[in-house]
Amino acid sequence: MKRLGLVVAAALLGAMIAAPAVDAAPSTGFTGSWVGIDPVDGSTQHLYIQGGANVQVLYVDEFGTVCARIGAPTTVFTGVLTGSVFNGDVMVATFKAAGCGPKILLSGSDKFSWIFLYDSSTDTLFGAINDGPTTWSRA
Repeated sequence: MKRLGLVVAAALLGAMIAAPAVDAAPSTGFTGSWVGIDPVDGSTQHLYIQGGANVQVLYVDEFGTVCARIGAPTTVFTGVLTGSVFNGDVMVATFKAAGCGPKILLSGSDKFSWIFLYDSSTDTLFGAINDGPTTWSRA
């Protein structure tokens, strides 16, 4: 089951890489690979952020509690988000698609967004502010 989730995550990452460049501007502090611990269940989460002022984000939660609750074919939750960086330290990103393997739980029409804060003094991300107190470190 976990393998299916990883295959879906790889496919989403491939789609992000194949997409045209999001932003020709230089990268920001948000750009790169991040790892955090889910405050709900303690699972490992990953963020892969590319772009500058406009970003594409791949989110992977190695154990999505919601996936287990709904009996999805995998417990790996993945999502693709797009968004913007403001003042270099605030990123607002909206889910375009997210789910547990083939089970889609969010789409662009849901307009579900996350807000992240970047602390340049510690090179740390905080958030999603509106969905839990996760602290993210460079992976």
